[in-house]
Amino acid sequence: MAENKELEKLLWMFRQHSPDTRPVDVRLDPVDAIYHLRKNTRNPYLQRAIAPETRKREKSAPDAKGGVRKLAGLAAYEVAPRNQDTPFLRRSLNHPQPPATARREFQEPGKLNGDSDKLPWMIHEFYQSILTRLRENPRNFDAVVEELLDLFHENSIKIKLYEAYYTFQNWDQMMDTLEEVSQYPSPETFDLFCSALLTYYELVYPPEQQ
Repeated sequence: MAENKELEKLLWMFRQHSPDTRPVDVRLDPVDAIYHLRKNTRNPYLQRAIAPETRKREKSAPDAKGGVRKLAGLAAYEVAPRNQDTPFLRRSLNHPQPPATARREFQEPGKLNGDSDKLPWMIHEFYQSILTRLRENPRNFDAVVEELLDLFHENSIKIKLYEAYYTFQNWDQMMDTLEEVSQYPSPETFDLFCSALLTYYELVYPPEQQ
């Protein structure tokens, strides 16, 4: 019987009555292991937290001067850099002036290479603009030729006058020739197109009549 009473004291589930709910004072020890940090002194984080502050080392003036003299004796250290290393010395080298350009082809716009991809398109636009002006008003023929002559003289462009074009009998033959040449816009046909205009102009206004 004594053993059963001891078990009832230990195991509350065997009690027939609920335990006493009256408030009871709890004894709390403030220096218990739960509240004392130094109980787990092997914890590295705890050691860092409770470690004492590092004591600052005070150097005297003679010690500081001695350290400066020691560092100044090293080859790679200077207290006040004198900018005498190789990169700084190269800045003061006297370089000769570059020689004058012997050939200036690439500095003059007239001698620059043109865009071979855009040139046929530009020639096509040139053909169409001339043909449109001549179709709308044939009387613009003199103005068109005079504009071309001014441009050719200004840019020193020479156009060959082909003998076959001197066989033009009338305006329609000249226009048919221009229409045929305009179907193949390229640098090679530009001379043919302009030659037809200039040759017909010479037929209309012979040199002896000018």
